[in-house]
Amino acid sequence: MTDSDSDNDMHQLGSLANCVRKMYEARQQNGDVTIKVGGKRKKFKAHKFILMCRSKVLSSMLEETDDLQFRDIREDTFKQFLEFMYTDNTDITIDNLEGLLRCAKRFETDFLVEFCNNFLKEKITQQTICRALQIAQRSNETKMIKFCLEKFRFLRQNSLLMLLGTDDFLNMCPTCVLEIVKDSQSCAPEELIFDNVVLWSKETCKRSFDGPVTVENQRWILRDIIKEIRFPIMEHQYLHDVICTSKILRDEEKVDILRQQLKTNRKNSDSSPCRFTCEPRKWHTFEESMFEFSKYSGYHGSSKSFSVKFRARSLSFLVGIHLNINYYPSYYKRRKTNIITKLSSQEDENVQEYVLPICECIPDKLLKLCPPFTIPLNPNVEYIISLILEESTSDL
Repeated sequence: MTDSDSDNDMHQLGSLANCVRKMYEARQQNGDVTIKVGGKRKKFKAHKFILMCRSKVLSSMLEETDDLQFRDIREDTFKQFLEFMYTDNTDITIDNLEGLLRCAKRFETDFLVEFCNNFLKEKITQQTICRALQIAQRSNETKMIKFCLEKFRFLRQNSLLMLLGTDDFLNMCPTCVLEIVKDSQSCAPEELIFDNVVLWSKETCKRSFDGPVTVENQRWILRDIIKEIRFPIMEHQYLHDVICTSKILRDEEKVDILRQQLKTNRKNSDSSPCRFTCEPRKWHTFEESMFEFSKYSGYHGSSKSFSVKFRARSLSFLVGIHLNINYYPSYYKRRKTNIITKLSSQEDENVQEYVLPICECIPDKLLKLCPPFTIPLNPNVEYIISLILEESTSDL
């Protein structure tokens, strides 16, 4: 095709947008500006008029010379940047987002920055949110950072338990992990959050430091995050067996947690500050529309039993079982009765069982029957939770 053929085609296209698109496609033949890009100094031709109209920075450069050079810009990125200069459109992915943002900020093309923001609003997913947030932070894009955090909160609002422990979680940036730990409505046991945060810190250390993972490096990675974990509301046994063993906390922090637990248990009026939050997280109750329930009661040998049979309509997680007791016969208290909790399913022959004395529920009429744990509940599988009141054989 000759230059005259190209010109005739542009004249026949009609709309201004189509004409400019044709100019972009023919720029290597009839462009009047040469731009050398990348380490190999690949030559791009463009039209001076288009670049000067679209960018003040390029306009100032082109007033001095028609031969520009940018060694620190990737060839594929600059090609897309040029396409946007001509057409107000280009294909954005999470892989090329950062390069295009750098070009947009370098050449002060705010409309391309807005185009990138619109991409995030429409295309961002839970798998790409952390990477997008890191890009926004490196680019110092306040608007984009705010949107990423809002989107992140929305994406994980009802799926935190499915996120914990996954590769997506282990590859998160510190800002997103901090958002999880700070949020009072993160629906997961505190012990589970800590376990996963420690695992995340180990993986982050491997990515960030040479050599073996050390407690010092973990502590540095967790420097802001650890302040938001609610250690004082954890089970005392867990603190002893897990927290102290991990050596993540310093001695003075352990003492502070113990002091706060003692103050809470004794309902002490001591108002001295605690370095860790003591307020429990606000759990969301499930929607019954997501489950199918049926209840029945009977006798297990000589013991009274109560059972709940249910199916989850979508993938869910059981994070614990609480028994709210408003009334029980004094007979059970007098005979030192235990409550046995059993969880079983159609697909799994293993039965998980927990035993606690019923007298422990007397103060608040609320008995935590199971320690913090997570069990995936598969869709359309029948599960049974059984509570059995049984006379204790030991002197509790």
